[in-house]
Formats: sequence, structure tokens, C-alpha cells
Amino acid sequence: MTPELHRPWFSHYEPSVPRTVTVFDQPLYSLLDEAAARYPKRPALIFQNTRLSYKALHEAAERFAGALRRAGIRPGQRVAVMLPNLPQTMIAFWGVVKCGAVAVMVNPLYMERELLQNLNDAGAECLVLLDMLWPRVAPLRDRLPVKTYVVTGIADALSFPLNLIYRFTKGRQKAVPIPYDDKVIAWKDFSRGAQPLSEPIADPQNTPALLQYTGGTTGIPKGVALTHSNLGTNCRQILSIIQETAETEHRFVGLLPFFHVYGLTTGLTIPAALAATVLPLPRYVPQDVLHLIGKHRPTVFPG
Repeated sequence: MTPELHRPWFSHYEPSVPRTVTVFDQPLYSLLDEAAARYPKRPALIFQNTRLSYKALHEAAERFAGALRRAGIRPGQRVAVMLPNLPQTMIAFWGVVKCGAVAVMVNPLYMERELLQNLNDAGAECLVLLDMLWPRVAPLRDRLPVKTYVVTGIADALSFPLNLIYRFTKGRQKAVPIPYDDKVIAWKDFSRGAQPLSEPIADPQNTPALLQYTGGTTGIPKGVALTHSNLGTNCRQILSIIQETAETEHRFVGLLPFFHVYGLTTGLTIPAALAATVLPLPRYVPQDVLHLIGKHRPTVFPG
């Protein structure tokens, strides 16, 4: 039996697309390492008036990894990230992977029942969340396994003077105060003074990097363990089809949620593999998307 008959989808492949790819057998963060080494000055992300180069993203991720270790997070432990598409989401994801921990990407729209089920099932030891979500999480603290909360806000993603303008505007609005202490830590303080960390991954094919929750079509979402090799091989599969390389300076529209696996792959890992620029969008506002396209002329729009 010919391969085309045994695997009928091959007949739909372009002639240049390979029928197989080599399994990725490295730490997933090697994608970021290589991008930072080869293209340190290339923008890794652009958000409003903030630009972060690959060198800067790499350094921020390793500091975040070191801060996680300082907070007691060990390889294999779960760190939940409950954020929309922001620069902090990218730093936190790569930081978790650099720490050797397992990322649990949480939908920021989850309500009490979903948060309790998700975070308890995952056994999340740390939760990175947006400040405006604190009122939803605070009443659940005694029913969650989380020991450390890292709280960030939109202003943390902005550069001067937008960060000050945003904080001033927000400060005039009523908000639930966040009780910062040694367990509830502000984003800007969490990584301060931390030693950079990049935990070696001895067995990428069997070491989880991501615990992705999916309900399929029905039922309570279940955690699917995806290894460093799973995620890296998926990058290779997609790159073998689109046949793009880092030689071209691509810009990706980061609109699909990073907390979904397709958005994570097309918005975080594949751009790193291509040393491409991500243009994260926290929510879908048609006018904002059109403005971003007009201003930055993205070359890839995952949809």
C-alpha cells in the first residue's frame, strides 16, 4: 500500500511539504534562547508604546524563573497564569518553562466554580493574575492550593508616559484594595533582585511544560499534559507546512487567546521559533485590530 493510500491526507499536501518531521528533543525554551542569541535586537513584542527585544524578553523570562524558584517553585510544580494577551503573559509563560515548572494557562473569564475546579485539579502552587481579577479570586483563597499570588496590571505593560497616565486614570476609579504581603506580590516587585534561572531539562520528551485544560465538546475541562517535545514538535509541523524561516522578519497579530493551545502555539512558540515580533491584543475590538494592522503591517494573522 502506498503512503498516499495509507494516509490519504498526503494527497492534499503541497509537493514541497515533507511527510514527516524530526521529533523536537530539546527544552521548549531553546526556541527563545536561539532567537535571543541570533537576533538579540529584533523586537519580540510590541504593545502600545512598549517594545521588548528578544534579548530583553529572554532576560525578563530568566529573572521571572529565578523569582519563581526563590518563591519555592520546583521543577514539575504547577504555575497558573490567568492573564489576557499582554507582555506579562509572554514573560510569565517563558519564565515558568525556564523554571522547569508546568504552566497552567487559565481563562481570565472563569468564574468561581470554574476557578476552583481548574486550580485545585492542577494543584497550582502559584497564580499570576491581573489586578482587576483579584475580587474574583480573593474570596476563594482558603479553598485553593495557591501559596503565592503575583498581581500585575495593564500599567505594568506600558512605558512612560502611558504607564503614569493609566495609573492616574485608574486611581480615580473605585477598586478593591489588594493586600500585598509576602504571599501576594506586585509584578514589579516579584522579579526584583532574582537570579536568572534556566533549569536543564534532561528528558524533553517526557517532561511536561504545559497542563492545558480542555472540555472537548462536553463535560468538565480535563488537564492534558503537553511535554517540551510535544509543543516543540508541533512548531516544527506547522513550520514545515508554512515554510517560513527567521530570515524574514515576521510580525504576528497576537489576538487569539494565549490561554488556548492554538493561541499559545501561534502567538508564543512559533513566533519565538521564527524570532518574530508578536503584537498582543488583550481583547478583540475591531477598530483596535484595524489600527494595529495599519500601524505595524503584520505579516501573519493566525485566525
